[in-house]
Amino acid sequence: MFKESGVSSGGYGIFFQAGNIDGYGECMLTVLIRTTGQYAIGKVIDGNYTEINGWKDGTYLRRGYGVKNSIKVVWDNETAIYVLYINGMEEVRFIDLDSPQCSGGGSGVAAVITKYESFPESPVKVRYRIYE
Repeated sequence: MFKESGVSSGGYGIFFQAGNIDGYGECMLTVLIRTTGQYAIGKVIDGNYTEINGWKDGTYLRRGYGVKNSIKVVWDNETAIYVLYINGMEEVRFIDLDSPQCSGGGSGVAAVITKYESFPESPVKVRYRIYE
């Protein structure tokens, strides 16, 4: 994936474990990256975002507009922990301890349009290629 235009602080990435939870609404986990080389892991419940791991410099992230990065999250059955891979290298292991636990099977891509954008006059362009 790579970002072609938009404010550099606007994240883009993936969501997973997406599904509806009774009494809470839509729930999903996210991994977002920035063109400036940071990543964040979060949770969205009924449209409200909370951090699991706030923005951190990525050891394996490439920086800049038009620069390709790949991200993948794998569930480690032995440890019951998620593993984030950036550009094929293990970046961090994490767990979501807060209730409710997202448990749906939905996944997809995400792009954040920040309040600092002049959208839609200036487009936010992110390109993705999905590998299963």
